Amino acid sequence: MKSKNLQDLHLITLANNLPGPLALQSLMPLGIKVTKVEPPWGDPLNTHCSQWYREITSGQAILQLNLKEQGDKRRLEVLLEDADLLLSSFRPSALVSLGLDWTSLHGKYPHLSLVEIVGFSEDPEFPSHDLNYMARAGLLSPPTLPLSTFADILGSAQVATTILACLWQSGEAGTGLHRQVSLGDAAKTFARPLVEGPTQKSGPLGGAHPGYGIYATQDGWIALAALEPEFIETLKTEFNLKKLSQSALAENFASRASQDWEAWAQAKDIPLAAIPS
Repeated sequence: MKSKNLQDLHLITLANNLPGPLALQSLMPLGIKVTKVEPPWGDPLNTHCSQWYREITSGQAILQLNLKEQGDKRRLEVLLEDADLLLSSFRPSALVSLGLDWTSLHGKYPHLSLVEIVGFSEDPEFPSHDLNYMARAGLLSPPTLPLSTFADILGSAQVATTILACLWQSGEAGTGLHRQVSLGDAAKTFARPLVEGPTQKSGPLGGAHPGYGIYATQDGWIALAALEPEFIETLKTEFNLKKLSQSALAENFASRASQDWEAWAQAKDIPLAAIPS
């Protein structure tokens, strides 16, 4: 890194899809300059979610290059000469074939840092996406698909912090550094509550605690998260219960609409939210 001033830093990214662009979106307000290098056919994220893609990449310079062609490869090399960090989501073997692996880069651009986004740290060559990371971490309930790309999103936060740490440490060391971020490891982080017990069926966040659950209402569902003693006592008082139970709560919540319960909970200072239909 040539400067400790974030506004003077230039990042080149080869990372398409979600984790890389999302990570860099969080760094843009810091003033870091970003050049996003895409293949000639563009980023798949733009194909599937064009509006989100435009939001995430706002402020970045977009450059479409075919890195298998010498002319385009040379354009990237010119950019790397003055860049501070290269972000990649290519598999390691692909970087080697392009001459963009760490050994090659560090020999040509000793000031340049490399952050690699990989799938599984134990096998970074394994072809994979968010659904695979979630599967291996034990976070899927077949046949239902998850409602979000959890590993990608947590992974993007880890990528952002890794980039900042790498830039700072390389500035202190006076040389470029190499780091890897595993999306599979990010999924394992999401799985810790399940592994450690809280979200297992016998755990307080997995259905065993009546104050923490999803209940049907007249017109939909509500999410109740009354774990603390004061919330439990309020529920017992409001519903005239000696003991909190799922059956008693289910009977009461079925009597009114979801938005009514949310307004009631706000007035009573109870953590409850209506679930949008």
